[in-house]
Amino acid sequence: MDYYQQIPFHQFPQQEPAVDYRQQGQFFPGGGGGFNQQINRLERQIERLDRRMDQLERRIDRIERRLGFRPDVYHQEGY
Repeated sequence: MDYYQQIPFHQFPQQEPAVDYRQQGQFFPGGGGGFNQQINRLERQIERLDRRMDQLERRIDRIERRLGFRPDVYHQEGY
Protein backbone atom coordinates (compact mmCIF):
# COMPACT_ATOMS: atom_id res chain seq x y z
CA MET A 1 0.00 0.00 0.00
CA ASP A 2 2.01 2.88 -1.35
CA TYR A 3 -0.41 5.65 -0.44
CA TYR A 4 1.20 5.94 3.02
CA GLN A 5 4.44 7.01 1.38
CA GLN A 6 3.19 9.98 -0.61
CA ILE A 7 4.99 13.27 -0.20
CA PRO A 8 2.68 15.87 1.41
CA PHE A 9 0.82 18.15 -0.99
CA HIS A 10 2.24 21.39 0.41
CA GLN A 11 5.70 20.61 -0.98
CA PHE A 12 5.54 21.71 -4.59
CA PRO A 13 8.33 20.63 -6.95
CA GLN A 14 9.53 24.19 -7.51
CA GLN A 15 10.11 24.63 -3.76
CA GLU A 16 11.71 21.29 -2.90
CA PRO A 17 14.70 19.50 -4.38
CA ALA A 18 13.91 16.43 -6.46
CA VAL A 19 14.50 13.84 -3.73
CA ASP A 20 12.57 10.62 -3.31
CA TYR A 21 12.23 10.49 0.46
CA ARG A 22 11.08 6.87 0.28
CA GLN A 23 14.64 5.86 -0.59
CA GLN A 24 15.78 7.29 2.74
CA GLY A 25 13.22 5.37 4.81
CA GLN A 26 11.13 8.49 5.38
CA PHE A 27 7.87 9.63 3.98
CA PHE A 28 8.36 13.32 4.57
CA PRO A 29 11.46 15.47 5.05
CA GLY A 30 12.60 15.86 8.62
CA GLY A 31 11.04 12.60 9.71
CA GLY A 32 13.40 10.03 11.11
CA GLY A 33 13.96 6.67 9.52
CA GLY A 34 11.91 3.71 10.58
CA PHE A 35 8.51 4.86 9.35
CA ASN A 36 8.54 2.43 6.41
CA GLN A 37 9.59 -0.44 8.63
CA GLN A 38 6.80 0.35 11.08
CA ILE A 39 4.22 0.59 8.28
CA ASN A 40 5.42 -2.68 6.75
CA ARG A 41 5.27 -4.39 10.15
CA LEU A 42 1.71 -3.15 10.73
CA GLU A 43 0.64 -4.26 7.24
CA ARG A 44 2.05 -7.75 7.88
CA GLN A 45 0.21 -7.84 11.21
CA ILE A 46 -3.05 -6.87 9.46
CA GLU A 47 -2.52 -9.63 6.89
CA ARG A 48 -1.91 -12.18 9.66
CA LEU A 49 -5.06 -11.06 11.48
CA ASP A 50 -7.08 -11.27 8.26
CA ARG A 51 -5.89 -14.83 7.69
CA ARG A 52 -6.72 -15.70 11.31
CA MET A 53 -10.23 -14.25 10.93
CA ASP A 54 -10.73 -16.36 7.80
CA GLN A 55 -9.61 -19.48 9.70
CA LEU A 56 -12.00 -18.75 12.56
CA GLU A 57 -14.90 -18.06 10.18
CA ARG A 58 -14.29 -21.41 8.45
CA ARG A 59 -14.21 -23.11 11.86
CA ILE A 60 -17.50 -21.45 12.83
CA ASP A 61 -19.03 -22.62 9.54
CA ARG A 62 -17.92 -26.22 10.20
CA ILE A 63 -19.31 -26.15 13.74
CA GLU A 64 -22.61 -24.64 12.58
CA ARG A 65 -22.97 -27.31 9.89
CA ARG A 66 -22.25 -30.00 12.47
CA LEU A 67 -24.92 -28.55 14.77
CA GLY A 68 -27.44 -28.35 11.94
CA PHE A 69 -27.59 -24.60 11.46
CA ARG A 70 -28.31 -23.36 7.96
CA PRO A 71 -25.40 -21.11 6.94
CA ASP A 72 -27.48 -19.31 4.30
CA VAL A 73 -29.76 -17.99 7.07
CA TYR A 74 -27.05 -16.93 9.51
CA HIS A 75 -24.34 -15.68 7.15
CA GLN A 76 -26.10 -13.25 4.88
CA GLU A 77 -24.11 -10.25 3.75
CA GLY A 78 -24.59 -7.29 6.03
CA TYR A 79 -25.88 -9.26 9.01
